[in-house]
Amino acid sequence: MLFRSEVPGEFTYEGWIRGLDAGRSFVTTGPMLFAKFNDQPAGTILREARPGQTVRVRGTAENLRPLDRVEIIVNGDVVRTVVPANQPGPDGSFVSPYDETVTLPHSAWVAVRCFDKAKDGRERFAHTAPIHVEIDGPIRPRRREVQHFIERMAHEIQRNQGVLEPAELAEYEHALERSEEHTSELQSPCNLVC
Repeated sequence: MLFRSEVPGEFTYEGWIRGLDAGRSFVTTGPMLFAKFNDQPAGTILREARPGQTVRVRGTAENLRPLDRVEIIVNGDVVRTVVPANQPGPDGSFVSPYDETVTLPHSAWVAVRCFDKAKDGRERFAHTAPIHVEIDGPIRPRRREVQHFIERMAHEIQRNQGVLEPAELAEYEHALERSEEHTSELQSPCNLVC
């Protein structure tokens, strides 16, 4: 898996780290995925947006094989699936530009991902870091996300019994304890996106 960050100007290690820290990145197991959100890079926070905020998502997905699909993601859900153009590129790759607009009624994060499917059935993908759009405050986790986190912590505690040192295991136990303490307030309809 490769992490790529956007580095304006000359490429340097320091610039690459700054790009990763700022969220101007994507992760990939093969395809290259370039995206702008309202002409801003991934990692941007759009503050004080209003309900009905539109986000123009555009860029290019490139791959050595034809892509299967490009998806626009809002808060973890696929809101748009784009059929890739898979135009032959000058270097033998396949190039698929995309240009989509999504409308947001509430605070949300927006990202892009793409997939190809090899003849052996293995799926390769790329996924951008998100932008965050704050309309009605910071994004709150959904019930299923909170429950998933609690289940993962409980699983890791069980899995690591006798493997980790007590102090290391205590980190998982602390995370689980804190998550369970806040579950009741997170599940309030006023505080949670369902």
